[in-house]
Order: sequence, then structure tokens, then C-alpha cells
Amino acid sequence: MKRQPKTTSKRLRRLERPERARIAIPLPPRLFAGYVFLTQEMLLVAGTMQARSVDVKGSRLFEIDLLSADGQPAISFADMAVPASGALRTAGLHDVVIVPGQFAPGPTLEGEEPLFADWLRAQYDAGALVVGLNAAPLFAKAGLLDGRRATGLASERTWFARYFPEVHYTPDKPLVVDGRLITVSGINPAVDACAYVIDHCRGAGASRRMLRTALTQSLPSYEHMAVWTAQFKRHGDAAVLAIQEIVERELAAPPPLAELAAQAAMSERTLTRRFAAATGSNLRRYVAALRLELVAFLLRTGRQPLEHIADECGFGSVSALSRAFAVGYGSSPLRYRAQQRGGPA
Repeated sequence: MKRQPKTTSKRLRRLERPERARIAIPLPPRLFAGYVFLTQEMLLVAGTMQARSVDVKGSRLFEIDLLSADGQPAISFADMAVPASGALRTAGLHDVVIVPGQFAPGPTLEGEEPLFADWLRAQYDAGALVVGLNAAPLFAKAGLLDGRRATGLASERTWFARYFPEVHYTPDKPLVVDGRLITVSGINPAVDACAYVIDHCRGAGASRRMLRTALTQSLPSYEHMAVWTAQFKRHGDAAVLAIQEIVERELAAPPPLAELAAQAAMSERTLTRRFAAATGSNLRRYVAALRLELVAFLLRTGRQPLEHIADECGFGSVSALSRAFAVGYGSSPLRYRAQQRGGPA
């Protein structure tokens, strides 16, 4: 039997998830219909590609609900009808919520928007992952972005500065992950957000076949790592989150435990205990998992020689990288690169 490659996610403890996660796509007023259809089809195609099947319904990975205020079709800003499969008022809890953007958002909640804002807050408070595709204005009006980072359209920079100055709005970034809130700006990062949702629900690597057909370019490595590591940042321990950020920035040569503990204003023993409680892993295994994921990302998306990858990811030599990668992925780095690019192994 062919050995299945191991993924770095198996090296860290993760919550068990249902076989088919429930995903909601709410349909707010004046929505961009294209985001609804793009998101729905990207999530569906991930199942058909993983199963190598053309049976979209039978191979789907998720239960996807399109929710309008009353269950009737929603009307986009361009007067296009978007069919709904249910109503917000009767919808239960979902694992993931993906919100399409709206045209010309106002600074206050209007019309049906309070219903959407209340529903979003309830879903988030219940533990849902909430993704906004140019939907940061609605998130801000719902109170989800106070003191948080977000991205969106550059044309809304002044709007945020005027009405929501407490939001750290950075439209120069295509994708921002802040805990269980993800915001994106533009079409291409929306596909990356779908990939994160797939990996979040189905395990790291589940989105790769979909990405190979959907993207003309990939996220820069630092943005990819921000998306990938978000799955280990839902714990709410601010001190541990700060340490995780330091480790990610300095992954090639992270500060020693004593220095990290000093920056966190705690003892090494306390930091070790709190880090393990928050992430489900000790610091050494966490760094190793991040390094392997970055290696795999660089192998999939570029043609850097192994010497450069080893140096960038903190391995002392190509042989050290190859040994660690073989343990984590069940393959040599060059074979993995060839397989991911569809070439000869």
C-alpha cells in the first residue's frame, strides 16, 4: 500500500470536526453576487477534486446554506437575484460564516442590516470562523472589529478613518487573519480565504488541488503562514499570541526560550505551561511544524534551490531539511515539489 504523506497538522493537537462542516453564506442587502457564486463553487470543487469525481453533490465536503433575511431570493447591487436556501431567523449555528461584500455601505445599520449584524455576532460568539470578502464595513457596524485588524477596499480607507477609527484598517494587505475573523480585499485573496476554510474544516492540505486550478498566483509566504497558523491562535491568551507572532517573524532563528519568557514577563516554566495549554503543543514542536509548513509552501509555489529554502526556514543544512521533511510528509522535498507541480517524481 502506498504510504500516505503526513501533514504538519498531525503534529499538533486539533479539535475533531464533523465529517461535513456547516457553512453559511448570508445574503445582506446590495451584496456582490459574484462572491457568493465564487465561494460556493470553490468549496464544492474542492470536494470533487479530492474525490477525483464529477459527482459534485455526492463528493461535497460541506453543507452550504445561503441565507437571506426571510428565505426569499436576495437582490444584488446590480439587480441580480441570488437564490436563498433558508432564512437567518430560522438558521441554526454554523461552523463557518462567509460574508460577501456590499455596494456603497453606509456608516450605520439600515433596513435589514441589524438582523444580519445580530446574527453575525451570535455566530461568532458561538465559536464560528467568520470570513469577510470585502465585508469589513458590515463587520465594523456589527461591533466585531473594535481594536482588531482588517482589510478591504482601498476606497474605504477614509470611510473607516472617519466612522470606525478604532479598527486597524490596512487595505494594502490582500488578506488579514485576526483570530477567528478573516477579511480579504479583492478576488484572488477570496480564493485563498476559501482554501483556508477548506483546510480549517478538513485538515491542512485539503485545498491544494483546488488551488492549483483556481489561482494564477499565490499568497506571499508571510501571508500564507498568517493564514495557516490562525488555526492555532483561537485560544485568547494574549501573552502566548505575542510569542507566536515573534516566532513567526523570526522563524529561521527564533529567540531562545529564556529570551521569549523575558519578553512575556514570565518564567520559562510558566511560558512553557501556558504555551502548551493554549496551542496543544510545546514550543519546539510548534516551531518545527511551522518550519515544515513553510518548506512545503516554498516547494509548491517556487523554484528556489533547497539550500535557500533550508536557510530561510531555519535548517542547518539540506540534509537536515530532507530528513525532517521525510518524517513529516513521507517524501523527499524534490519528489514532493514534482508531485505538487504535476511533473515526474
